[in-house]
Amino acid sequence: MPSPLAAAPLSDNINDAIVPQSPEPDKENVLIESKSEVPTKGPNSGYLHGAKLYVVVACILVTFLLVALDQTILATAVPRITSDFHALDEVTWIASVYFITQASFMLVFGQLTSVVAGKWVFLGSLFVFEVGSLLCGVSTDVYFLIVGRAVAGIGAAGITVGSLAIGATLVRLEDRPVFMAGAGGCMALANIIGPILGGALADHVSWRWCFYINLPCGAVSAAGALIVLPTIKPTSDGDVRPVWHRIVRMDWLGAVLCIGVVSSLLLAMQWGGTSKPWNDPPVIGLLVIFGVLTVLLVGWQHYLGSRAMIPLKALMRRTQIGCCIVAFLAYLQLLTLTYYLPLNFQSVKGHTATQSGIDLLPIVLSNVTITLIGSIIVKKTGYFLYWILLGGIFRALAGGLLFTLTKESGTAKLIGYQIFVGLGGGMTLTNLLVAVQADVEHEKYVPQATALVTFTQYIGGIVGLGIGGSIFASKLRHNLAIYAPDTPAELLLQSVYAIRTFPEDVQGPIIEAYTQASVLIT
Repeated sequence: MPSPLAAAPLSDNINDAIVPQSPEPDKENVLIESKSEVPTKGPNSGYLHGAKLYVVVACILVTFLLVALDQTILATAVPRITSDFHALDEVTWIASVYFITQASFMLVFGQLTSVVAGKWVFLGSLFVFEVGSLLCGVSTDVYFLIVGRAVAGIGAAGITVGSLAIGATLVRLEDRPVFMAGAGGCMALANIIGPILGGALADHVSWRWCFYINLPCGAVSAAGALIVLPTIKPTSDGDVRPVWHRIVRMDWLGAVLCIGVVSSLLLAMQWGGTSKPWNDPPVIGLLVIFGVLTVLLVGWQHYLGSRAMIPLKALMRRTQIGCCIVAFLAYLQLLTLTYYLPLNFQSVKGHTATQSGIDLLPIVLSNVTITLIGSIIVKKTGYFLYWILLGGIFRALAGGLLFTLTKESGTAKLIGYQIFVGLGGGMTLTNLLVAVQADVEHEKYVPQATALVTFTQYIGGIVGLGIGGSIFASKLRHNLAIYAPDTPAELLLQSVYAIRTFPEDVQGPIIEAYTQASVLIT
């Protein structure tokens, strides 16, 4: 039986978008189950149009860009920060704590948006993000900075989930691909301009402005959203209890378990095979904790039923599961390449950090271009499954081609192969969110369904970076022992710039070792 997502296009009238795919159509085979589950025009609901819609979307996209920038802007500023604070041993936490809190709290905010209006979740999260950015900017030591990064990560999680919930409520289903394309484009753009901007600020102004720039931009977005964004109450199934009562009854134990799951996994991925061997007791302990907490989390979600942070019965649909798996794998590849291709450019080609950021433009430009083109086509036709499948083909093709790179590979190959990466990511990630929103059993589960896909996407990125780092470090040590046995492996693992400090006749074997190590994780 063909997938229900390909059975028929999205209707021009979202209320009529029903797919009659089998003699007895069940809930798995409908894009939108019934008219009663679609926001209709009225005092508390309705889609935005015209100038109001553009203002709201602009505010959301600006904050999306800020959140995405905070993931990458420190890549080139961290050396200056750690030098100022004399805390090189804490460099991992400066970057990772933001990802830990962001990924951990996504499902929490997914549940919160099913209780509280998306407007207030968005604005409240933006306030938390701004406070975290301010704390980072005024930090007096590295631990102060780490706390600020953790707070900003919590706000970033709420901004991401709240924005997607607002889009699902105020943007018509057939228009959502364009909305998602804008969000995806902002994230792709941040992957490139983040390191360049961070390096420029650290070198010519101050690394503190990596955080201060969030304050005025966030304030403008907050003002626009506060004035224009309507307050639409989430679907409550007739629950007349006060909002505070429903917040208290949220799945807070599930939230704590989720934070534990993400934290233990991320730390194990960061330590294993790089700073510590995989059989080191702390790494093994973290993996055991991850497994135990995962089992407890799933069991607890099953026990709570519809009250759970992840209502399994409602969300464990074929489309939801498939989209989560694809999101995990797609972002695993995309984020790993975003981090390790610049390493290849700097080690093999001898490019600077700024140049390596520019080298990634083919990924970004192709990603943004195909995302925008695809969103228009999906808006017109409604067929988004084919884009997801085609994106998978391009991603597989890109991985195979990148594996063939050598130190003699020319610029044309590097650009062409990156274009396949960008096309694959752009066709896939934004359409996954449209797919789960179209398939969800009931409108009230849209925020949680969207948050779950975004959550698994981030987990994929965490796992990809962890596994990639482990493979790279292990293979580089092995290759250096073969090609350049007299060179200090630990020095070359810490800095690619150390390559150029060796005589030219030694640089060639070292570059060969780097090349063979880096292609394994592409």
